Amino acid sequence: MNTCHYFLALDLFPASLPPDEDESIEVIATPFDEAMSLIERGEIRDSKTALGICLAVEYLTRKR
Repeated sequence: MNTCHYFLALDLFPASLPPDEDESIEVIATPFDEAMSLIERGEIRDSKTALGICLAVEYLTRKR
């Protein structure tokens, strides 16, 4: 059985650290409502990414 752990980080800021040799990371700042729309339209198809977004939206909605 595989286990995924999700962490929600808030108040982040850019850092100029170089990526690892095997990393290819593209950061795209996206509001949660737009990210949910991307999931609904099938533009975000990776289930781990989609679940992480949904969990964050649910958590932050309950915290208000």
